[in-house]
Amino acid sequence: MDVNADRLKMMAALSKRLVEKEGVDLKVESTTDQRESLVDADFVITAISVGGFDAWGKRH
Repeated sequence: MDVNADRLKMMAALSKRLVEKEGVDLKVESTTDQRESLVDADFVITAISVGGFDAWGKRH
């Protein structure tokens, strides 16, 4: 779940690739609707990126 559809698309694709690579039986779903994301969820992962993707490439 992400309110930003572009970030959501990228992270969903990455998640699906990781699941496929590991060969595990997990279903990845994505949505921009926070309430919808919790319906029937077995678990929730929360990640916050302070500074966004730009901060990942900068060293201090």
